[in-house]
Amino acid sequence: EMLDSKDILTAEMLGLVFVTKEKSYYVDWKKIESKAAVLKLFEDESKILVGHDLKPLVKTIAVETRQCLVSTTAAVKNKLFDVMIASYIINSSTRAHDLRAMNLRELGEDLPAGSEQESLFGPDPKVIANELAIVLRLYEKYDAELSKAKDRKLFDEMEMRLIPVLADMELAGVAVD
Repeated sequence: EMLDSKDILTAEMLGLVFVTKEKSYYVDWKKIESKAAVLKLFEDESKILVGHDLKPLVKTIAVETRQCLVSTTAAVKNKLFDVMIASYIINSSTRAHDLRAMNLRELGEDLPAGSEQESLFGPDPKVIANELAIVLRLYEKYDAELSKAKDRKLFDEMEMRLIPVLADMELAGVAVD
């Protein structure tokens, strides 16, 4: 997701960048007529949503679905695969789980020029698409490694299921007595 600020609750959605193995797509949020149709993509349980640190995206989609009057309970129903959390499980001896460190460690490459920088006009969809292509490559590697290391159940049934729960808690708040 592309936001105009870091605060998800007050930020304005600028757009969404989607990447598949074949192509990348940018949805300009201000120009699209049917936001609800795009948000419905996140309700498809047969799709895998792959990303690095997915919780902010899950929170953003929850906020947007409420604004668009789409179903708000568990706004993101896709199967989740967060490469950052996979990295924590597979590489528990390191603290470097940012995309730059993961790309260097796992794929032996540095991030392309322009990554981790914003232009004067905000986030660049092309830079984000390049980073998401790296995330897809990390997904393929970590998906295989989780199965080999017998950490798949922990990842799928605990860690990935916890993302929407924590996102909801952060959005709604928690009552303390």
